[in-house]
Amino acid sequence: MKNYIILATIILCSVKFYGQGMIFTENITATKSHLGEFGSVVLQIDDAGNDGIITRPLIVAEGFESGLLGQENEFGENNIEEFIEDLEQSRSADLRNLLTNQTEFVYGDQNYDIIYVNWDNPRAHLQLNAFVLEEVINWVNQEKAPNADQNVVLGQSMGGVIARYALADMEDDPNLDHDTKLYISHDAPHQGANIPIGIQYFARHLADQFVKTPLGDFSFEVGNDSEASIEEINSLFNEPGTQQLLAEYITPSFGLDNSAFEAFQTDLQSIGYPTQTRNIAISNGSHCANTQDYDYNASLFRMNGKARTGVLADLLGSFLGIADDIALAIIFDEPGLVLGVLPGSSQFDLDFNAKALPIANTNANVYKGKVSYTKKLFWFLNITVNITDRSYDNPVNLSYDKYAGGRYELFDQVNNIDFFNDDDGTFTQFQADLLNVLVGSANMDFNVEQTFGFIPVPSALDVGGGTTTLSDSDYFKTYGAANPPTGNLSIPFHNFITAYLNNNSDNEEHISFNFRNGDWLATELDTIVNNEEVFDCSVFCSTNTSIIQGPDSICTSGTYTLNSGNYSLFWTVTSGQHLVSLSSNDNSVIVTKLNPETTGMITLEVFINSGTACSNQTTTVVKNIFLSAKPIISFDNTGLRDAILSGTTLPDESPFLIESGDIINITTIDTPTQLQWKYTGFDPYSSCLIFPNITAPNSVDGIVPLIGYSFMSSEPNSIPLSSSPAISIPSNNEGYLQVEVTAVNECGCDTNTNVYVKEGTGSNTPPNGSEPPLDFSISPNPYTAFDFGLIVNIFRNESTPTGQPLPVYSCTFEILNTVTGASYYSTSFLLTDSTHDMLILPSCPSGTHVAKLDYSGQTVTKLLVVE
Repeated sequence: MKNYIILATIILCSVKFYGQGMIFTENITATKSHLGEFGSVVLQIDDAGNDGIITRPLIVAEGFESGLLGQENEFGENNIEEFIEDLEQSRSADLRNLLTNQTEFVYGDQNYDIIYVNWDNPRAHLQLNAFVLEEVINWVNQEKAPNADQNVVLGQSMGGVIARYALADMEDDPNLDHDTKLYISHDAPHQGANIPIGIQYFARHLADQFVKTPLGDFSFEVGNDSEASIEEINSLFNEPGTQQLLAEYITPSFGLDNSAFEAFQTDLQSIGYPTQTRNIAISNGSHCANTQDYDYNASLFRMNGKARTGVLADLLGSFLGIADDIALAIIFDEPGLVLGVLPGSSQFDLDFNAKALPIANTNANVYKGKVSYTKKLFWFLNITVNITDRSYDNPVNLSYDKYAGGRYELFDQVNNIDFFNDDDGTFTQFQADLLNVLVGSANMDFNVEQTFGFIPVPSALDVGGGTTTLSDSDYFKTYGAANPPTGNLSIPFHNFITAYLNNNSDNEEHISFNFRNGDWLATELDTIVNNEEVFDCSVFCSTNTSIIQGPDSICTSGTYTLNSGNYSLFWTVTSGQHLVSLSSNDNSVIVTKLNPETTGMITLEVFINSGTACSNQTTTVVKNIFLSAKPIISFDNTGLRDAILSGTTLPDESPFLIESGDIINITTIDTPTQLQWKYTGFDPYSSCLIFPNITAPNSVDGIVPLIGYSFMSSEPNSIPLSSSPAISIPSNNEGYLQVEVTAVNECGCDTNTNVYVKEGTGSNTPPNGSEPPLDFSISPNPYTAFDFGLIVNIFRNESTPTGQPLPVYSCTFEILNTVTGASYYSTSFLLTDSTHDMLILPSCPSGTHVAKLDYSGQTVTKLLVVE
C-alpha cells in the first residue's frame, strides 16, 4: 500500500535546510544484484509544497561522475542543487514555472516533486545502477499519494541510458509496475560517448611513464581543494562504467578494445525501450550538424619547447640527498640522466601533442609524446638521452571528435582560476610562474582546446536504434522531428530536439538547458493535452537539403508539398509563371497547366518564414518541373505514304527504298518512356487505338498491296527511343511495306505509320511480281458531281486453254472511306464472262476513297478521288 504518511515521517528525520527551503534525503539499496553486487543511491527530494506528500514525481537520474573533482558535498560532483541551478540559468520561463516556480533556491514551491538520484558508485557497471534505479521507482510508487500522477523519469547523460534500461527491464517483469508516463533522455550516449583517442593516449602515456617510477605515483590539484593522482586518472579509464560508455576505448597497453562497450550494447539492444511510456530525447548537439570548432586532426592539447633544469631538480636532490640529475634519473626511471653529474649545462626538450581524429577513413597521427634530456659536455659536445617517445596513429575510421554533439569541458578552471585569460590559449601569470618553479628557465608553447565533442547527435538520438552501422555521412545529417528519418535510420523516440539558435548554431554544453529545449520540455511536462511541440528548423540550416516533394514532370497538374514544420509558406513560380496556375493550401500547392499541349520547364519556389519558432529565420526552396505532353511521332519523309492516301502522283521512290538490316529513324516531341514497333519478335503490340480492328492513322493497308516484314528484336527494353530495330524482309518479297510505331509516356501515347518500298519494285508492281487473275478500271477518276456516273470495268488477266470453260468468281465490289472503312457503295455478282461492266452512281463525299474488288479470297484496290 502506498504510504505517504510514512514518507512524511521519514523525510522529517532526514531533512537538511538549503537556502530558503528544505531538501530531504533517503538511502535506497537494490534488491536485484549484478555480478553479485547490489547498487545503492542517496535520494535528494525537493518536495513540492514541503508537505511530505509525493503527488507529481519527477525522478532525475544523474550522469557519470569522475570522482576526480573531490567532494563539493556529500553527494559528489552532481546533486540536486546543481540541477536546479541549471534550470534557473536556462532562461526558459516555461520550464522554470514548472520546476522552480521562477524562484532561485527556494525549494518546495514548484509543481513537481523532484527526486534526484545520486549514485553511490557512479562508475560501476550500468546494469548495477539500473537495478538500483528500479528500486527507487518502486519506492516512489509505494510512497506517493494514492491519487498521485504517474512518474516522469529524466535521465541525464549516463543516467539516460540507465533509466531506459531500468524502465524496459521492469516491463519485462510481470511482478513490477513502473507507473511511469514519460521517459526523458537528456544527451544520453545510447550509442556510446567519445573521449578523444589522442587524450586517452596522453593519459595512458602519463600513467605508464610516471606511476611506475621508483618514486611512485604523485598527485596534483584539480579543483575544489582536492587532489587527483595520475594513477586515479588511469583508474578512471579502467572503471567498468567507463568502458561500457566509451565507443572507442584505449587500454593500458595502448591497444583499442571495445569489447566491454559492444557487450553492453548487445544487452541494451536486447532490452530495448520501454513501451508503456512516451519516450523523448534532448541532444545538445547542433541541429544543423555544425561540427566542433576545431579542425580535423587539430591539436587538442599541445606542449612543446625547451626547459632548463631548475628548482624541481634542486628540491628533489635536497630531499633525497643526491645530485640534481640523479634525482631526475629517478623520476623518469632513466639511468641515462646520470650523465647530468658531468659538468656543463642541461635542458629538457618536451613535445606532447594529443590531436583530434582526421577526416573519416583517412590515417593520421593522433598522439605523440616525447621527452629528451640533453647535456652539453665541456661546452662543445651534446649528449642526448630520449627519456620517452611514443607515437600513435588513429585506430578508427570515423571522426568522432569533429562530429556535432554535446560538448564537454576539457580545461575550464583550476582552483577557481581560469585556465586561460583569453581565447588565444595563453597562460595566466599564475600558471607561467608555476611552470618556472617546476622546470626553471622555460621556453614552452602551449595550445589547448577547451572543449571536445562528447555525445554525438546520432548517439543521443539513437539513430538506427543501435542495429545499423552508421557511416560518416549519417553524422552530417540534420535530424528534425517533423520529418524524421525512416527505415534503418529511424529514431526510436516519439519526439526529440537538438541544439538550435540560428542557422549557424553551435554545439551546446553537455546536459545543459536553455530557453529553446527548456520551453520544448515544458510542453511535454505541462498538463495541457496535445500541447507537445514538434521541433524542426532543419529547413533553415545552411546545409539544408530539404526538397519540395512532388513529380518532376506533369501532364496536366501535380501536387507539391514541403515537410518543414508549421511555418508560413508562400508559393510562387519564378520562371514560366505564364504557363501554369497555382492553388496552395498549408504545406502543399497544386500546379496546373494552362494549356494541356504546353511543354517546357518552370521553377516552383516556396518562401518559408519560421516566425519565433526558429528565431525568425527565412529561406527559400526551389524545384524545377518539366511540363510534359503526350509524345508525337514523325518520320523523316512521308511523301510516298501521303501520295497514296491522297491519290496524287507518286513521288520518286528512291528516298523510300529499304533493305533487310536497315533501321527506320523517327523524331518524337516529348520523349517517350516506351517505343513499340508492330511486328517485332515479342507480343503483344499495343497501339493507341481503343478498338483493335480500327486501322491505324495514316495507314495505307487495304489501299495498296503490302508485303510482310518483321523487326529483329526480342525484348521491348532493347528498342531505342529514336529508331527502330533492324528490319527483316524475306528475300522473295518485293513491293510496298508499311511500318507502324507507338510511343508512350506518362501523358499518353501516339501511333503513326509510314510506307517504304522493297528495292527492285515499282509502284504498280503486284506483291509477288505477277498479275492477279482479276483486275478492274474505274473512270472517270477523279470523279465529279457533273459526271453522269462511274464506269467500272472488271476483266480477267488470266489465260484459259482453248476449249476449257472460264473459271467462275464470286465477286464483291465496294467503295470505302480510306480512314474509317465506311462503305459508300457495295454490290455482289458472279463473273462468268471475260468482263463485267457496271455504271454506278456512288454517294461519296469529296476526298480520296478506296475502290475494292474481293474475289475468292483475293483483293484488288484502286484509289478513287472525288472532287
